[in-house]
Amino acid sequence: MSTEIWRERGELDRARREFMKQAMAEYDKTHYEKLRALQARCSHENERFTHFGPFGNPWLMCTSCHRSRTEIETEAEESP
Repeated sequence: MSTEIWRERGELDRARREFMKQAMAEYDKTHYEKLRALQARCSHENERFTHFGPFGNPWLMCTSCHRSRTEIETEAEESP
């Protein structure tokens, strides 16, 4: 019984995700283009540290436009 419920729930969730993906597809095309244009105009002066990324690099996010990026830190070469 619980396995049936779990499977039916999974099918409902998949159907909802697919519907939302199709319903939002046209909107997302223009939305993300506009968002990238807005982020390109931003000076990113409000960029703040949020956490460390997957390879231990600082992850920064602008609090104005919400653009995020990692800052790659390279180890200084040691002189002999």
